[in-house]
Amino acid sequence: MERKRSIPWMEQFSRPDMEYRPEVRWWLAEGFHTDQTLLKDIGMIEEAGFGAIEFLAMDEPGADSSLYGWGSEEWIHDSHVVMAAATEKGMGVSMTSGTNWSNANLITITPDDKAAAKELDYTSEILQPGRSRSGLLKKCELTRPGVCAQELIAVLAMKRQGNTEEATILDQDSCILLTDQVKDEALDFTAPTDGEYELFAFWLHGTGQTASPSVSVSYTINYIDRYGVEAFIDYWNREVITEEIKGFLGKNHRVQMYMDSLELSTYGRGGQFWGYHPLPLLLHLRGQRFPGKAPQ
Repeated sequence: MERKRSIPWMEQFSRPDMEYRPEVRWWLAEGFHTDQTLLKDIGMIEEAGFGAIEFLAMDEPGADSSLYGWGSEEWIHDSHVVMAAATEKGMGVSMTSGTNWSNANLITITPDDKAAAKELDYTSEILQPGRSRSGLLKKCELTRPGVCAQELIAVLAMKRQGNTEEATILDQDSCILLTDQVKDEALDFTAPTDGEYELFAFWLHGTGQTASPSVSVSYTINYIDRYGVEAFIDYWNREVITEEIKGFLGKNHRVQMYMDSLELSTYGRGGQFWGYHPLPLLLHLRGQRFPGKAPQ
């Protein structure tokens, strides 16, 4: 009987090198593992034919996030165990840039910090033809826990031309920029006599978006400015990437940080992601100068 010939490419498909094998996502429930169970499961993942692990923290009803959530000593320890075992087996390993998979987030920031996610919100008031207003500008209603600070970005007035079921129609050519006239968040202004005007005050404030499970409240970072990534790098270098982890990185060239989606939210009336640098950049692209000193 004639023996079947061995075809190299078929053997490669049946026993591919580790780097060509599929990866598996591993949802680690809070408080459900010991070092021994982690090592056992990694062995099972390898035996099942996977070549890399994506692991992340998943909340578990009844588990104490202050002990087992992302950012806790237990979670950092578990991360080290997983990375060490994967490296020893030649497997790739990926971890989320924060708890959950939806965005990069940190337990070391508050919504009012520059490093936290920001949104552009606004308030408005209607002025009849020729009517005047004075005093402090109306601020936004802040509904998210921990969001307190607001920073005025711009003030303008535009003539109202009418309404539809879905929106108010404004006359773009009638726009009056009033930002330079604001003093200590107060404005004196008299509307033109040619129609009804709406006065808009645009404010920057934190979104207050959070992610879980974590050892304490974990807030989404600022994706618009460098402040977010600087705080992110600082936290990881200080708390997670120990000399031991650096050793793994030197041996395992398939260590990654990932987010499978970017689930960012705003909660105010404006609904626009914002930061400290978009306005100067937009003005520069239009060939205009930023009034005053641009943010650094």
